[in-house]
Amino acid sequence: MPPVLQRLTIPALLFLLAALFGCDQTAIPIGFTGSLTGSYSDLGVQGRNGATLAIEEINAQGGIAGHPLRLVVRDDGNDPKTAKAVDRELIERGVVAIIGHMTSSQSVAALPVVNDAEVVLLSPTTSTPRLSGKDDYFFRIQTSTAQAARALGRYARNQLDLQRINVIEDTSNAAYTTPFLTNFQDTFCHSGQVVGQHCRFHSEMEQDWQLLADCLLQTPSDGILLLTSARDAASLLPILRHKAPQRVILSSGWATTRSLLTLGGASANQVYAAERNFPAERNTAYRHFVDAYRQRFGAFPSFAAVNGYDAVRVLARALTDTGGQRDGLRRALANIEKFPSLFGPLGFDAFGDALAPTHIFQVQNGSYALLETVASP
Repeated sequence: MPPVLQRLTIPALLFLLAALFGCDQTAIPIGFTGSLTGSYSDLGVQGRNGATLAIEEINAQGGIAGHPLRLVVRDDGNDPKTAKAVDRELIERGVVAIIGHMTSSQSVAALPVVNDAEVVLLSPTTSTPRLSGKDDYFFRIQTSTAQAARALGRYARNQLDLQRINVIEDTSNAAYTTPFLTNFQDTFCHSGQVVGQHCRFHSEMEQDWQLLADCLLQTPSDGILLLTSARDAASLLPILRHKAPQRVILSSGWATTRSLLTLGGASANQVYAAERNFPAERNTAYRHFVDAYRQRFGAFPSFAAVNGYDAVRVLARALTDTGGQRDGLRRALANIEKFPSLFGPLGFDAFGDALAPTHIFQVQNGSYALLETVASP
């Protein structure tokens, strides 16, 4: 052994070897793109952290075909032009696939870039039906917005017996919010039920939350539907609870991150939502993930973190079939059935859309409680 290595302690030697492994020129590069700053940073940061944890675990087990994975992270700034630019940069750097984007609007914007380059874009959280049923390079962990919106609309009509619902929509993510509302209406407005007042705002602009709450309460209703991020929902909820404590409040899955519980506090209690993502506390793998995530990042993981983690894991399964190569990756992903994701079995249809059940749940005493599970259509 060279004298320099002889003088190193065992921990120092292990650190050196780990560093060399991390800089391995044969590492398989995987891109990550999401909003790491701004209004939707809770999705982007948690998604990146979940992906990072999965990369570290896979590398600790030997990587793929003897090669480590390396995550190359870029901030899309929740801006369509930036989303396209960072994806082009990642493709030029030779990534085998891109994990992202974290909002529907950015995925829609970036799709032509990855299609032209024939590089897989695997989104942890995008759910717009505008990307459903397309023969392209887009895959997603999240089920389509339509599936969750229809389930919530039926639940609001049949179980909650609501008759009139007013809506507030963040139009900055219209690729998600608009089809959610359309599909919600299709199932809710079945036998005399109506969607009434429709209030809109753009989250990139400064908001007067009192004014927006007044808009929602301008006409009578027995329910309110929030199509907003967790941060914006948390800003509205205390005002709505104070001014209209009897109104039933529903939300799209977009808001149901950990931030809704921590920022919304008591005002978030009793909010109903529908989404694929529901923390299966009795699931041993999920509990282990939560423990590992909290130890690694000092925070509780949201669904974005879980889906970021699963996105890397399912991608790694496909890369095992391709020997770590980009070629054949789309076909390898499409062939995956009943992958053991942390939220339950996951598969893809012929167009890369996720196949998984939808969960109806409610915030109860500061946590999410499962009410009903709806099978995948």
